[in-house]
Amino acid sequence: MAIDGLILDWFLRLHRAGAWPTGNVLEFGPQDLHVSPAIVQQFLARLGRPAESSGGLTAPDVYAALGSREYHALDRDDPRADIRHDLNEPLVESRRFDVITNLGTLEHVFEPGQVFRTTHELLRPGGLAIYVLPAFGDINHGFWNVHPVTYADVARANGYTILDCHYVDNFGVRGERRRETPEHPFEFSALPIKLAEIQSPTFRQGVFLNFLNNAVDPETRRLGLRSASLVFDYCFVAMRKAAEHRPFVRPQQSLYHGS
Repeated sequence: MAIDGLILDWFLRLHRAGAWPTGNVLEFGPQDLHVSPAIVQQFLARLGRPAESSGGLTAPDVYAALGSREYHALDRDDPRADIRHDLNEPLVESRRFDVITNLGTLEHVFEPGQVFRTTHELLRPGGLAIYVLPAFGDINHGFWNVHPVTYADVARANGYTILDCHYVDNFGVRGERRRETPEHPFEFSALPIKLAEIQSPTFRQGVFLNFLNNAVDPETRRLGLRSASLVFDYCFVAMRKAAEHRPFVRPQQSLYHGS
């Protein structure tokens, strides 16, 4: 995947809340930057950075603007990665990282549990794990959709604090809308699906009905996504690791017991 305008807005939201650590950042899968110059300039201006530095901005530049002092990337094949590794396998690595981002990588790895374990083992105590991953409808994009309950139970089993989480329905269309209106940052509080309702027996029904509404929305057709299979939902989740490291615990499903 890539960093788009919605993800930039979310990063800025985390930064303004004081949740973004300084120090080093590790991307699982080097990301491209898919935003217009106007959105980049707005992002830098909201951080108090000079707009003239927006030309040719890259993902490492984004993290530097947020205060991260050192950038690394992990990938099996991408030549931009300085850590070459298959995320299906355990990783022996002496370094620890203050921020680890997973922006559309985990769903392409056949062993998703190992990705969560590797994240936990590489993340410094008190560090921030960031996930932007498919939740519903992104059929054939990767091996997996990652359900919202996954993050809640991984956090519960391993002592993480969930700092921010959002169910971003119709992610592709919302990204295109953001591109069309660079002057209007995305309002995460206005999203129709609330993850606070995950334990409600109507949560699944609400997600499904909302998906159907998005599939027939004229705005979806206007933006060129003409098939319901191209309507897809993602979760944005930021989790802070506990102050003391402990071995990773595979979670048992506990917060949601749907039939």
